[in-house]
Amino acid sequence: MSKKNRIEINGTIDRWGYGSNYFKWQLKDCDEGPVTVCVNSYGGDVNEALAIGNQIAERGNVTVEYVAFNASAATLLGLYAQKATINSDALYLIHKTMVWVDNWGQMNEDQIDNAIEELKTQKEMASVSTLQLAKCYANKSGKPVADILKMMKDAKWLTPEEALNAGFVDEIIQSKCKKKATVSNSVAALFKSNGTPLPEDYIDNDLSDVPSNDKKLFAGITEAITNGFNSILPKKSNNPQNETPTMEKKFTHLNQVLNVEGFDIQNNSVTLTVEQLTAFNTAIETGTNATTKLSTVMDSLDILDTTIKDAKDEEAKVTAVKNLLEKRPGSTPTTQVGNDVHVTGQDYTPDPVNNFFNE
Repeated sequence: MSKKNRIEINGTIDRWGYGSNYFKWQLKDCDEGPVTVCVNSYGGDVNEALAIGNQIAERGNVTVEYVAFNASAATLLGLYAQKATINSDALYLIHKTMVWVDNWGQMNEDQIDNAIEELKTQKEMASVSTLQLAKCYANKSGKPVADILKMMKDAKWLTPEEALNAGFVDEIIQSKCKKKATVSNSVAALFKSNGTPLPEDYIDNDLSDVPSNDKKLFAGITEAITNGFNSILPKKSNNPQNETPTMEKKFTHLNQVLNVEGFDIQNNSVTLTVEQLTAFNTAIETGTNATTKLSTVMDSLDILDTTIKDAKDEEAKVTAVKNLLEKRPGSTPTTQVGNDVHVTGQDYTPDPVNNFFNE
């Protein structure tokens, strides 16, 4: 086979790197005859991988050779090849389709409803994509789609033998290297950022050429850093999914708003329904309105007198108002009843000397 008929995909599959355009131009330079596509990739853009796969199928007589770690979108390439091989020291992983989710921050009930609808739409898109890819794996392996979906859900690294038995590859190529494949810290970080699990038997640092004393030093530094992070990070349960919820009753005001006894706390988290969030929002809105009204009343009282304005709190302001009322000038109430009518002879004392009425 001509050297020109060997195409390397050694990294993330995306439109700006190892994508369908890159593969198309590489394929144009190949001579007539069989082509080998050497793949070493953690995956990437499913759309680009499917486009490459269709180019492989159209070309025909193409062998996809999996080297080292291959996962996610990278595993789709071998489904379209005439033959798929895997090195004896390599690993292989399939999983469900992942979509980007970006919902974070404070939201009111309407925004939460919109976020829920958006997440439902994204879930449906991911579900459709996962099912379509499961059919592709099933066509290659001959396994039922239901079995493929379970494997995608488990997202477990497969050894070359397991990948062969599952029907994802056609042949195991004996590797010339007898050492285990190593995963550096930077590669491990890439795995975690992509949501891809690390293989169970990986070597986390390639220290094969480091003197034993230096190995102990590196191990000590790693342990110190790990212990430092563990001291500031919240403790996690060894089996958080099976952790028994605990009832917390100390949030008395929230309990009163929701008319509940308490909250079930699991993994330091509480699950709330949309109805409960609506109740919270209504209570906060009512409290805000009451605070605004009280502030308006207090501002009006402050205008009346400086003693009220200078009062430290609401109780002191009420006292100041009472003091002002007591200082107002008063008037003696009258006990007179009826009309004010002057009646001669009844409301004055007669003069016995000058009493002209008796003359």
